[in-house]
Amino acid sequence: MAPHYRKSAMRSKVATASRARCSRYLHGSSGASGCKRCTGCHASGQVAGFYQQFDDLVGLYNDKFGKPAAAIMTELYKANKLTSAPMDEKLEWIYYELWHHEGRRARHGASMSGPDYAWWHGIYEVAKSFYMEFLPEMKRVAGEPLATELMEKYVYTQPGHLWLKEGMTKEQLQRIEEFYRNRYGEQGDKK
Repeated sequence: MAPHYRKSAMRSKVATASRARCSRYLHGSSGASGCKRCTGCHASGQVAGFYQQFDDLVGLYNDKFGKPAAAIMTELYKANKLTSAPMDEKLEWIYYELWHHEGRRARHGASMSGPDYAWWHGIYEVAKSFYMEFLPEMKRVAGEPLATELMEKYVYTQPGHLWLKEGMTKEQLQRIEEFYRNRYGEQGDKK
């Protein structure tokens, strides 16, 4: 496995440890809502909500996209499907963009309370790269049966990716439509 991937796979652990140290510094033992520095300007509920949303977005990125992609890259190196030379193959560039470009933008957007950068320029582009670039290129590089094995082991084991394998039932689609109708109203409503 190329050394630059070992380092990047560890970054989420380092970031988690850094957040824990920062959290202890800012919050002491009383948690996010007791942060003296933050609550000097913001209500404790707003502070707690910010940290919860930030942690949730980082968790979503790590669990749904970052960790599976890193594990797949590790397996491809072990199987000698990728060379040890850094950044000499298309999949390495896609992975780098998934982690560093789109992923960093999403995490930074969340840390700065920037919903456009957290979601539209972040997680949306992470998902687009993961499903439309990373997975197809991984399948091409891995070949069969390794590609199927990697999909089963790292992608389809998560409920958030099952639609990719099984599609969605009419009931699931109706629940999604109902959710958005309840949240945003009928199209053309003047709420």
